[in-house]
Amino acid sequence: MRSAFIVAFAAAALSAAAGVRPAPFAEAVVPDDASESQLYAAAEFAAYHGRIAGGRVEVVRASAATNAVRRLRIETAADADGLGEDGFRLVSRDGSDLLVVASAARGCLYGVYEALERFGGVRWYSSQCESVPKKARLEVPAGLDEVQLPAFEMRQCLWSDVIAHPDFAAIIGDTLLLRDELAPSAKVSVLSNSTMLHKEDVRAALSRIDNNILKLDTVDIDYIRQVDRPTGAYDVERIIGWMEQSHGHVVVQTMFMTGSTH
Repeated sequence: MRSAFIVAFAAAALSAAAGVRPAPFAEAVVPDDASESQLYAAAEFAAYHGRIAGGRVEVVRASAATNAVRRLRIETAADADGLGEDGFRLVSRDGSDLLVVASAARGCLYGVYEALERFGGVRWYSSQCESVPKKARLEVPAGLDEVQLPAFEMRQCLWSDVIAHPDFAAIIGDTLLLRDELAPSAKVSVLSNSTMLHKEDVRAALSRIDNNILKLDTVDIDYIRQVDRPTGAYDVERIIGWMEQSHGHVVVQTMFMTGSTH
């Protein structure tokens, strides 16, 4: 196994010296006892690589991997590596194979997403908006060896539009009861994107809370379509009308921007 690796490494080094760019990736290699996260990370790499560079990346176990193709390798970090659950290490000696060393929980996913973003040019702007460019290959720099560790354990905003919940009115009722019992002086606030104001029960529930914060970035529907990109029907005039029905019991949340939307 070691001699095969040396031969493959030497071949890659000769190709690099000759100015030959590495081919697209062909395998995503996971440990024989791969976790669900490691399998998912490999599948994500294969799927996005196909959209970027075309071709098929096979997800294979380490015992079935071949040295004859360009590979992403996912390996489980040892406790001594100090990477924790979320950290990862990216290694590529010659710019051909790419090694992701991380925990079998979340770190392997973060390492793969970092590789897709940096070397593939993928951008994730939200859960519903991403950019996946077309490229001949993922260009990985030779001599790459870096470790990334998150500064904070919890890094997710957990944002969702709460008023879209079918039981929103009941949730507000329960929240107010708990507030009155446990912290009577606390203020109950809801920040919403305003898209559910057409529901009478939603408007009634919002009238009961202390801070009814409703989002409205502009009255220009073309601007809203370019920047906010609502996924459903969005009628700015009707939203303003529903805001007026709050009779002043509303805080309008607006995003100020400069520059061009083109």
